[in-house]
Amino acid sequence: MRYLFFALIVAFATSSAFADDSKGTPKVINGYTMEINNTKVYLWGVNGPNKDEYCLSTKGKRFTCGAAAERTLRVLLQSKSPECKEMGKADDNTPLVQCSIDRFDVADQLVLNGWAVAKTDETDRYSYSEKTAKITKSGMWKSLTFKPNQILGRNK
Repeated sequence: MRYLFFALIVAFATSSAFADDSKGTPKVINGYTMEINNTKVYLWGVNGPNKDEYCLSTKGKRFTCGAAAERTLRVLLQSKSPECKEMGKADDNTPLVQCSIDRFDVADQLVLNGWAVAKTDETDRYSYSEKTAKITKSGMWKSLTFKPNQILGRNK
C-alpha cells in the first residue's frame, strides 16, 4: 500500500509538472516547437518544416519554408504569452500542447496561414484549416515543390 501511495504521488507530480511551466514566455525553436520555462514542447495536432527545409516559389526562387514557419510562430506569440495545456506526449516523450492566445488557437493559425500541416493521427481538428490554406495557396501551399508528406518535422 505504501508503494502504491508513493507511485501515485510521483505520477501526479510528473503529470502536473507542465501545468506550472505553461505560464512562461515561450522561446520559439522552430515552427512547431517551443521551450516554456526550460521544457521543450511540440504544438499538438500539427507538424511543420524544420528550419533548413526549403520550398520553391512559383517564380522558381528557393526559400526556406522552415524559417518562414518559425517567423510566423514568433509573430503569433509576440503580443502575449499563450495559455497552453498538455494534450499528450510525442514518441520522444516531449509534451504535446495546445496553446491559445485570447481564445485563438496558435496551431490553427499556423495551419491556416500555410506554415504547418494537420497531424491527423493526433486530431482532425486542423483539417479544415489545412484545406483552406491549400485552396488559397497560403504559405507552403504556394510552393511548386511542397508536398505535405515531405515535411521532415517531428514524428512524421
